[in-house]
Amino acid sequence: MKNYWVLLIIALAALTLSFRNDKVELEDRGLVVALGIDRTADNKFAVTVSMPNILEMKEAPIADKSKLVKTANDGSISGALHNINTSQNLYMGQTKMLVLGRELLNDADFLRQSIDSMERSREVSHKLYLLAAKEQSAEDILSLKLEGESMIGITIDNYYDSGGEAATKFSKTLGEVISDLRSTGDTLIPIISADTTDEESGSGHIGIGGCAVIKDFKLSRYLNEEETRGYMWLTADNHGSVVNSPDNIPLRVYHSKPRISFENINGKINCHVKLSVKGSIDEYNFSEEDLDAPFRLEEYAAAFENIIADEIKNTADILRRNGADVYCFKEMLRKKDYKLYADIEQEFETHFRDMVIIPYVNVDIISVGTIK
Repeated sequence: MKNYWVLLIIALAALTLSFRNDKVELEDRGLVVALGIDRTADNKFAVTVSMPNILEMKEAPIADKSKLVKTANDGSISGALHNINTSQNLYMGQTKMLVLGRELLNDADFLRQSIDSMERSREVSHKLYLLAAKEQSAEDILSLKLEGESMIGITIDNYYDSGGEAATKFSKTLGEVISDLRSTGDTLIPIISADTTDEESGSGHIGIGGCAVIKDFKLSRYLNEEETRGYMWLTADNHGSVVNSPDNIPLRVYHSKPRISFENINGKINCHVKLSVKGSIDEYNFSEEDLDAPFRLEEYAAAFENIIADEIKNTADILRRNGADVYCFKEMLRKKDYKLYADIEQEFETHFRDMVIIPYVNVDIISVGTIK
C-alpha cells in the first residue's frame, strides 16, 4: 500500500512537468524523494539523492531495485549535484526529506553553506523535513533498504503525517530551521538513525528520536527523547505523549498548553511557565480498597506534575548551559515586554544562561481505564 505513495508522487510530478516548456519525458527526469548532505574527510560536500527507478517500477514497484541511490562529491553542493552519475535530469520539486550527516553538523561553515544553498534553491521546498544523522552519514541513512517500503523519503513523510506520540514526533521543516538560524543561530534538528538488521542484504529499519542542539551554526550536544519532551512542554501541544509515574502508571496526554511570562528581579530574568495538562490513566490495577479511594487520583496528578516540572527544568538547564535559545525566549520577550527586552538585548545570551525557569504544572486526569 505504501508504494502507491511513490506512484502518486510520480503522477503529481508528471502533471507538474507536463506544464514545463522543455517537455522533458518522465523517464528522463530523476525525481529526488530524499536528499542527504555530508562533509567528506578531504573537506568537500558529498551529496546523496534517493529516487525511484521509474522504468523498473513499471515492472515491479515493490522490488529493491525500484530505488536508485547516487552520491557525488565536490567543493559545493550544486557542483556535487551536477557530478551525480545519472542520465536523468534531477528534479527536487517533490523532495520530502533532507538528512545532514554527523560530520557536517560538527562544522559551522559546512552547515551554514548547506543551509544557504537549500534556502537559495528554487527547486527545494522549505516544507521538507530536516533531520540530523547522529551515528551515520547521510549516505548511510539514504542507502538503507527498508522492509516493505523502498523510498525512505515516503516513509518519513508518512511517519510525521500519521500522528501518534508527540515525544517521538518532534519535527522540523527546512523553512523552520532556516528561520531559527537566521534569527538566533540556534535550533533543534530531530535525529534519524539507521539499524541494519540483515548485513547480507543491507536491509533494516530507521529510528527517529531525540534531537541535535545547534548553537551558532554548529552541533553543541544531543537531547534524548525525554529531554526533547522537556523542551516541547514549553513550545508545543504534547498531545499523545505518555508520561510514566515511578510505579509505571501511564498518563496519556490529550492536550497541553503553556503560558510563558518574564520578570526582572534585581537584574536577573525569571521565566514563569504555567502549563496546563489534560490526560487519562489508561492502565491501572485497582485493588478493592482503591475502588473506594478516588482521592488517589489527586496523588497521581501531583506525581505527574512533579515529573513534568522536573523534565522542563532538566532540559532548560541543559539548554541554558549551552546558551542555545531554541525556545526563542528573546523573541517572546521582545513581543511581551519590549522595555525589558531593550534593556538586555545586547547581553541576552548572558541573561539566558543565568535565567531561572520556574514551572507551574497543573495535571487534570479526566478519565481512568482499569485492568484487573
